[in-house]
This record gives sequence, C-alpha cells and structure tokens, in this order.
Amino acid sequence: MSLPGSRRPWLPVSFAVVTLLLLGGCASVPTAAWRVAPIEYDNGVDGREDRIDVTYPMANITSDTAGGLWTESAGSWLHLDENGNTLRRFNADMFMTVHGISAVSPTMLAVSRTDREDVTGSSSGLFLFDTDAGTWDAVDVDSRTTGDVAVDGTGRIVFVDFVGATAPDARGSDGVTTPTPFAIRTVDTGGSQTTIVDVTEGLSATDVAVDIDSAGTTYVSTDRETYSIRTDGTRALLGRHSTRRPVLAVSASGDVLASSSGSANTDVQWAMTRGSFAARAVMTDYGNCTKTGEVGLVLREGRKATPLPFTCGVAGAAWIDESTFVVSIGSEGGAILSTVTPPQDKEDRPDVR
Repeated sequence: MSLPGSRRPWLPVSFAVVTLLLLGGCASVPTAAWRVAPIEYDNGVDGREDRIDVTYPMANITSDTAGGLWTESAGSWLHLDENGNTLRRFNADMFMTVHGISAVSPTMLAVSRTDREDVTGSSSGLFLFDTDAGTWDAVDVDSRTTGDVAVDGTGRIVFVDFVGATAPDARGSDGVTTPTPFAIRTVDTGGSQTTIVDVTEGLSATDVAVDIDSAGTTYVSTDRETYSIRTDGTRALLGRHSTRRPVLAVSASGDVLASSSGSANTDVQWAMTRGSFAARAVMTDYGNCTKTGEVGLVLREGRKATPLPFTCGVAGAAWIDESTFVVSIGSEGGAILSTVTPPQDKEDRPDVR
C-alpha cells in the first residue's frame, strides 16, 4: 500500500440557496423529526490534518463492529470511530475494483474485489484484509467473480457469485446494463460452502446487494426487488423498485433500509442538525427528494414501511447500531457522509403499507 496525498479529491459543490426551514441551522429540531448529521472528519494523510464534511461518494460502507465504520471508494479507505474521529485514512494502490466490504472485526474486513489483469500477481475474488498489517488473505471459494459481501457474528461470509461474468462496478460506472445470472453463497470460518440461491433458478440482475441479520436471515436486493431468505429457505418479497444500483443495509434486529418504489412521503419530518454551508447545499441539491423529484430509500420495520425523503442520491448505507445508520449522499462534485437517527417514538413514523 502506498500513502501519498489524498487519492480521492473533493470538488466544490454548487452553493445553492437552502430554502427549506428544516435545512436551517438555527431552527429547533422537532422531537418527531429524523436527525441528519453530516460527519466532519480528518481526511488528511501523512499526519496532515484536513477536516472536511463534504467529500466523495462512498458506495462501500460497513459498520466496524465496534460502533464505528469503514468506507472504501476508488482506492481510498477510511476508518472512523463511534464519535466520528478518524482512526485510519490511507490509499491502496489502484490495481483493484472493490465490489463490497464487511467487517469481521474493527481491523479485519471481508472484501470482494476484481484486480486488473495486467498487474503482476493479480487475483480476484474474496479476501480477508488485515488493515493493521496491510495483508490480503484469499478466501477459498468456488467463484472468482464475486459481488457484494456481508459477514455475520460467527464470521460466516455471505457473497454474490456472478458465475464467471463481469462483476458490476460498485460505483455503477462500468456501463453494465444487461442482467447477469447470479447465485448467493456462503462460506464459514472452516471453509465449508453453502448455496442459498442457486444459479439454476435462473435469476439475473444488473447488480445485487446482500446483507444479513443476527438471526441468520439473508437479505437480497437487485435492480428490481428486495427480498429476505430465512435459514429454513423461506423467502419473502419485501418490495419492488427500479434502480441501477440497489442500496441495502440491514440492522442486527432485521430493520431493512433499501431502495424504494414509491414517492417520498412529505409528512416525514427531518432536520439537519449540523453541517457547513457546502454540506447543506449537497443535501439540497441531491438528498432532498422533495426538491429533486426522485425516489430515496425506505425503512422497513417488520410490516411497517417508512419512506425517507432525505435519502435521494444515496451511494451507500450501513447501520452502525440499532438506532443509527449512515448514508453517503451526493455526486463526484461533492458528497456528505451523514449519520441518521430516527425519532425515538415509532408512532412518529408514517406507515405507508
């Protein structure tokens, strides 16, 4: 790994005038409002402090299992603790495309990647990345074209197998629009492999996201739908949608954050509780579904579904505990990494079943 200057620059966003009261910095926050808080963190390397709250889109985000989070984007790796303090910030050599990351521990990540074929010693597939030692240990699975990954509390890895085809780029920039056959498989710490969704079922998608809850239920989201698969094989359709790249994040208890199919419910109250002028401009230009006219994410808690009108333009998401999740919102011109805290009273969350 190399540690030069910042691999991913961030570019100024347009300083749009923020007209919504809920984006104002002085208005009090209603108790029933969802709280959106852009994270200001130290983006510097080599000991140089560079505190920012407008950065680049982060498609790969995972909890670090200790209240913090890891992100990866175009070779830039970031580790924040539960208070948003930077623990690690480094750049990996740009010989790989990362399709998914999931933490085994705060310093060990399961990573799905595709290496450039012209790189000496290149290898694609699943790896355990020791972020302290900087070492990559290949995980022996019957697939070299892996997609998204998720790790459960036992260390078992759930992953997407694109069955020899090209795995979609995590940032959706590879131009793949033709659905690709896929399977969902697992590998445990002893190397035993299991197939959850077999390729013989004939399923295909332009991209696939996976996650898992503490009960062992696997969640799958494609460009068209999101569904769950219990340990006994029972499947349940959670929702349909249309998106180039699905976003999926599941809490330990099984709350599902996923792409939505309907319009954002404007009755949902929300507020930005902090953020620079530039960060608030990113939210206005990209995250505010009422302004953009786009569809954001939906939170599914059992049979209850709540559209989140502040989650348009989301590149990635992850739960960091049972009450807080993180989203990356924006574009290459500027993005924010924000924590989102729901209202404590679930009665304040409109039900749109």
